[in-house]
Amino acid sequence: MVVADADTASRWLARADANVAKVEQLVTRIKENALRANRIIQRINDMAARRDPVRQAIDINEIVKEAVLFVQAETEARSISLRLQLAEELPNITGDRVQLQQVAVNLLINSIQAITQRAAEDREIVIDTSHTECGTVSLTIRDTGGGIPEADLERVFEGFFSTKPDGMGMGLAICRSIISDHGGMIRAANCEPHGAVFRVLLPVTAPTEA
Repeated sequence: MVVADADTASRWLARADANVAKVEQLVTRIKENALRANRIIQRINDMAARRDPVRQAIDINEIVKEAVLFVQAETEARSISLRLQLAEELPNITGDRVQLQQVAVNLLINSIQAITQRAAEDREIVIDTSHTECGTVSLTIRDTGGGIPEADLERVFEGFFSTKPDGMGMGLAICRSIISDHGGMIRAANCEPHGAVFRVLLPVTAPTEA
């Protein structure tokens, strides 16, 4: 995404009527994505060194917004509409911010890859959050791609299993590992008339005693 933004900024600068405001916007996004990537790399290094995750109170809506920014160049380049339906005043969850960002980004990239074979007017990803009756926070990502073969619905979270010819089969396995480590669960299903939906459930932060 950083490279795509840099290429776009270069093209804007090369035009006779260079749009400086657009270039400034792209440079800001490049900086934000570079800093975010640096944090993710640092957390990967931390995990490799077997350091404890950094657990803190987190607003799931902030995780979603950051993940959307991270994949924005990809969705724009592929003419994919991203629609957010984020519930207000959600209770916090407790977790490692970068790990949960990784889950959201992995799920979005999975949807982006699944949706690119559709006609441009049919490319949409809907992200919604909510507070469930069972006391968890829900994150749902629904796309209009080709869906998941029914026989593979229970296997998509297995390591090295992929429904894509060039897929490594690790993205969704990593998502399940992270969510399980946070005391939550992740599920996959198909939706009508076409496409797949992934739902993550995470326990809310326990209230502290006064």
